[in-house]
Amino acid sequence: MRSRIVDTLQRSAAPLALSNLAIGLIVALAYGFHLNTAIVVLLCLFVIVLHALAYGFASSGVVSIVAGLSLVYFFVPPVFSFRIGNPHDVQDFLVFLIVSNGLAWLVSKAYGTLRESRQKFVSLANSSLEFIGMYDLHFTPFYVNTAGLRLIGLDDLEAARRTKVQDYFFQEDQPFITNEFFPRVLRDGHGKVEIRFRHFKTGEAIWVIYNVFNIYDSRNATVGWATVSVDITQRRRVELALQESRRDLRALAGRLISAQEEERKRISRELHDDLSQKLALLAFDASGLLAEPAPPAEKMKEQLVTFRARVEQLAKDVRQISHQLHPSVLDDLGLSAALSELCEEFSAKEGIEVVFEPERLPKDLPVDIASCLYRVAQEALHNVFKHARASQARLRMSGSADGIHFSIHDNGIGFDSEAGLSRPGIGVVSMKERVALLHGEYSIKSQPGKGTDISVFVPLSK
Repeated sequence: MRSRIVDTLQRSAAPLALSNLAIGLIVALAYGFHLNTAIVVLLCLFVIVLHALAYGFASSGVVSIVAGLSLVYFFVPPVFSFRIGNPHDVQDFLVFLIVSNGLAWLVSKAYGTLRESRQKFVSLANSSLEFIGMYDLHFTPFYVNTAGLRLIGLDDLEAARRTKVQDYFFQEDQPFITNEFFPRVLRDGHGKVEIRFRHFKTGEAIWVIYNVFNIYDSRNATVGWATVSVDITQRRRVELALQESRRDLRALAGRLISAQEEERKRISRELHDDLSQKLALLAFDASGLLAEPAPPAEKMKEQLVTFRARVEQLAKDVRQISHQLHPSVLDDLGLSAALSELCEEFSAKEGIEVVFEPERLPKDLPVDIASCLYRVAQEALHNVFKHARASQARLRMSGSADGIHFSIHDNGIGFDSEAGLSRPGIGVVSMKERVALLHGEYSIKSQPGKGTDISVFVPLSK
């Protein structure tokens, strides 16, 4: 305890000297101008209390003793002496010391408690992740916690104090804050709104729930305002993304219905214009075979050969339509054989060389995975023919313990995939959705003049 008091006195040596000098000047001037002793005592007590507030109770005791001795020297007979002849003056001296030290202790204790409470509040506020700020009656900030400074891009508390609270908001939002929100807060004592803060360094928008409420003093009078604001930027982004997804979903649903109708029209045309006419020709040929009298054997044989050729062509056409709807080879021989056949047929039909490179593909893939990868390859090749203007495409597919890796690259004209996929076509969306249904990963990368790469990974369930 003793060493702590000594340390305190050593640290406050300069302030102690200044306070004692002030006491000496007050008493000397009071004596010179014949001021009332009570006024001098009050001025000395004022200096003692100020010293206790600034530097603590321990050193204020020294100031109190110096003040008492100064009063004795100048005002207690015999003056200019530290001798006290009257016992009542001794009592007054002791009372002064007791009162001055008591006041110093009470003031320093109260201020210490207040300072400790403030430190606890600041520590708690600075550990919070929310924006916590305090303002005077004119909404000028005098405190913003660490998270709040970081949120709006201010370097320190001094920068926050130099900033008007209206500047936290974007210019287009300031009329609402100034003319509607703050008057409502003044009327109701509180207010809450979802609004954007402006980051002072980057200018980016930070969505917050802005809660403002008044601060009362002990007489229940409003002395300022406080805010506890919650950053909801991520939530707003998710909401906006969800709204965008819903719009895309509605648009996709419309395009899917249109695509479905187009596919039905195509199949209907093939059935009506191709298969129906070929069936009619078969019926005509059959009628010729049944004509009376029967044609000669050689003529009959020629008609039967023609009839058989048309039946074979009809069977081939039916098989082609069935293959487009669902390739039977996928079920019979597996994914690798189905993809190999798809690439050969595509190359022969469209004149684009397709190289298929299978590697370590499992023989017995689950039906949903095999069907997904086949349809993705089918759609990717369709896009190569429709958009890429490519002369060659390379399709790779390999298996691992984790899943199936699939990629296709073409040497076509390419496009800016960053900009071009903001509104993807139905083919890209269908590929992505098929892969997503199997908890897989889908990506497409392309640059003008450098072709297009599609990568897919589908996990194998364990």
